[in-house]
Amino acid sequence: MASYNSQNIIDALQEVGLKKGDDVFLHTNLGFFGRCEGANSADSLCEIFYESIKEVIGEDGTIIVPTFTYSSCHKEKFDPATTKSEMGMFSDYIWRHDSSVRSLDPNFSIVAVGSKADFYTQNPPEKSFGDNCFFERFYLNNGFICNFNFDAGTTYVHYVEHKLKVPYRYDKKFIGEVLVGGKWESRTSYHFVYDKEEDEPVFERLHELCIQSGVAKIAKLGKGVVLGEHAQDLFNLIRNTMEKRPRFLLKEE
Repeated sequence: MASYNSQNIIDALQEVGLKKGDDVFLHTNLGFFGRCEGANSADSLCEIFYESIKEVIGEDGTIIVPTFTYSSCHKEKFDPATTKSEMGMFSDYIWRHDSSVRSLDPNFSIVAVGSKADFYTQNPPEKSFGDNCFFERFYLNNGFICNFNFDAGTTYVHYVEHKLKVPYRYDKKFIGEVLVGGKWESRTSYHFVYDKEEDEPVFERLHELCIQSGVAKIAKLGKGVVLGEHAQDLFNLIRNTMEKRPRFLLKEE
């Protein structure tokens, strides 16, 4: 099994373009990298990655992870302090971090640690991918997307689709309960959904375009890969491609 250490993590992050002051949004599968030196538990592995990312972005940067629960979609209550994320162990680790802040989106909550944690998490709108949502704030700040052992696809893509008003997705209304200040409140939220088999999303073509165009960079780490791309570059690539290929993000183009 491949072995790596914290310096290898730092080198890989810098190789894909992450730098001081960046706000980074991460999709992660840490286990696929192999054996990390000094990690003897899931928490210690996550801590090594957390400290390595912090070393690269510095005190002015922000770490953001998805803590999606789809609570209202599943007709379940959402308590930001106790409702567990469905997004893996690193997401769970950041959620439990002493300095973390979680948004109150009952379906697509995010957790942030760093200088802009409050900016990204406060007052989420009803539409998870609409105006002033986390993803729009991230876009306007040209945040950095970093995927560990995933392709160039990211939840952020659905914000781009929403902004471009793609015809194959629509905002679907859900009503659920969110615990706010110790009291349960009824909240309306909208998930940007599709409902046709032929409209199933795929990211393989997007990944190829990101690599070919240089929008995304890849670095090896252990037996896995780290991928990095800037939010505005990805937005522009999708917009420009959709002008000629409006269905390139779907299984049946």
